[in-house]
Amino acid sequence: MGGGPLLQWSSTAIFAVVVVLCARDLLTRGDLAARLAAGLHVLMAAAMITMTWSWGSHIPVLVYVLVFTAAALYFAFLALYRDRHPHASPYHFLMMASMAVMAVVMYAPGNGALSTAQASGTGGMSHSMAGMSMGSGVGGDTPFWAVATSVVGATAYAVAFLVGFYLLVRSSGRTPDGGSTRPYAQVLMAAGMAVGFATMI
Repeated sequence: MGGGPLLQWSSTAIFAVVVVLCARDLLTRGDLAARLAAGLHVLMAAAMITMTWSWGSHIPVLVYVLVFTAAALYFAFLALYRDRHPHASPYHFLMMASMAVMAVVMYAPGNGALSTAQASGTGGMSHSMAGMSMGSGVGGDTPFWAVATSVVGATAYAVAFLVGFYLLVRSSGRTPDGGSTRPYAQVLMAAGMAVGFATMI
């Protein structure tokens, strides 16, 4: 699957739906920690949209790394107190951490798509993601660690999507704090992240 308008619009559509679903949880859940968690997922989905388009190149990569490292640390804190915050999960920590990792991989030295974007004078993370195609990193000068990280990320999120889809079919009802037990947002986000990492292989 090559990068381009189809990838940009499909990725934008997926994460726009995630923004809406997580924003609903942000507004309806009573627990403060649950609302903050939903808000961070809104931020994550919005960041994935900005990475796909040209105007996202105005956001320095360091911003992505710092913001999502802080978000990952917040979820790590919640995971240590799962008795107090039963909605917390190490998976959310990994999601936020993977956003920081994705930003670093996109700016890996020798990244073929990024080099092309820089040569054309556009640069930026959005052109790196939008210009990539499956297999572009393996045959180019992209370092092995970046390719390996992308493979692991794509595989992990593909598995997460399958698990989430299974839970989506099996689950029903709502949680005590008002959230849905059907993980629509998690399934869509896993699918979008799997595609995002796959385009960097």
